[in-house]
Amino acid sequence: PGPRSPPAILTAMARPAVLALLLLSPIAALIVPRAPTSAPARGRGLVMRGTEQDVNFRRQAIAWVGAASMGASTLFGAAAPSFAAKYGEFGSAGFEVTDPTKAQVDSEVLSSSDVQAALKSVKQYKEAVAGMRKDFSSDSQLDLLKRVVVALPPAEVRDNLNKATTAFDEDAQRGTDRLTRLVIQDLLELQRSVKVKDGSPRSTRRAEVVAKKLEKLETSFSDILKYFP
Repeated sequence: PGPRSPPAILTAMARPAVLALLLLSPIAALIVPRAPTSAPARGRGLVMRGTEQDVNFRRQAIAWVGAASMGASTLFGAAAPSFAAKYGEFGSAGFEVTDPTKAQVDSEVLSSSDVQAALKSVKQYKEAVAGMRKDFSSDSQLDLLKRVVVALPPAEVRDNLNKATTAFDEDAQRGTDRLTRLVIQDLLELQRSVKVKDGSPRSTRRAEVVAKKLEKLETSFSDILKYFP
């Protein structure tokens, strides 16, 4: 007979206990016992029947484990947070990011010299990326690595973003912290994508990747700057 249908619990979107069961499904494949086979008694027919029973049992076990893995993929795909913009066209960080229009700003902290200096630097970072995008659109073979390294040192960018966002309330800062991490991630990805081998032209595909990384980084800076009045 063919493999039996998977148990209903494997395909039901139930409580976290089910998620844990699905997570362990690959391990279950390693510990499923072999079906008992008929002892190889006299006659070739008995041995063949025992072998077929063993194969069928193992096929059923594989089918169950496969269903469990598929169920896990479905559940985690459904449960995974969406990273699409949550507030209209704002951002790409999804949940945990406060609507900039609802963020509470401490005007005294915002007007301090440290915060103002950090904010000025963040604006300069965005302008630098915008300039790179403009130049790169005219020349896709432009060597951007030195400009990125000099204008956007990751440690300095992170420190200035952290300083500038201290003017917001705790809820807003949780969101800006997430946006800061996205900026640094985008920046590191840009550094990797702009590298080219000496004497080797940048391919069309590579140029498209660089253009997208520049656009993404500029958007990330813009998302943070939307918090400031």
